[in-house]
Amino acid sequence: HFKPEGYAAMANAIYSVLIAPKATIKVACVGDSLTFGNGFTDRAYPIVLQELLGNGYEVKNFGAGGRTATEGLSDSVRPDRSYEDTQEYRNSIAMKADIVVICLGTNDVFECDLSTDSGKQGYLNGMKNLIADYRAAGAQKVYVCLPPYGSQATLNAQVGSLLLPLVRQLKDTCDVELIDLYTIIEQDQSLLQNDGIHLTAEGYAAMANAVYQAILQSGGSVTPPQTGNFSVTDKDTVQDVYGFDEKFNS
Repeated sequence: HFKPEGYAAMANAIYSVLIAPKATIKVACVGDSLTFGNGFTDRAYPIVLQELLGNGYEVKNFGAGGRTATEGLSDSVRPDRSYEDTQEYRNSIAMKADIVVICLGTNDVFECDLSTDSGKQGYLNGMKNLIADYRAAGAQKVYVCLPPYGSQATLNAQVGSLLLPLVRQLKDTCDVELIDLYTIIEQDQSLLQNDGIHLTAEGYAAMANAVYQAILQSGGSVTPPQTGNFSVTDKDTVQDVYGFDEKFNS
């Protein structure tokens, strides 16, 4: 037989297996049309990521096409141009995700002059605010993607020379992990659609696999469910109702 502390430990073990709710790791995929999956929305990367991660994970797509990380670009014509002004942003915050994957910047190249100090700071401030917002909402791990390579010459020149250095700054300043989608697509440009910006179904699958590998390598981020807190009662002994102790000790 156990001491009272032993029975308490036994109760805790049974509770953790049979009673404690199973933890579901919630993953929010935040971004623009590359997250939404333009061209192949039924095979957008969050859908493939859910398949890769399987049970125990809940992945949701909060991609909003054409949006920027830079704040203050919304107006009466485009009231939700900046991602922070979209319904997708509000929904993603409400999810209270454990893991957040952010892929924003391609539209900032189109909308902002990232060659200027104000343009650079606008993008960085927007990203820093998003990261802070998701952490405040409960995110234990935030990943930031280096946006994919694009075959449009002007776009790609600016992404490579202006945007990527800004994204890399976030690794240290915001303590986030980076996922290099740029190199993956640059090395296999057949993964691009004809517009040179969006990805094919295979491209979105490659994007999902890169995110999947990053999550696996860091071990996910969810805190295991707590066990019970059963403790010893004020009784020092357990009553031997049926006389077993007498039989075994005789």
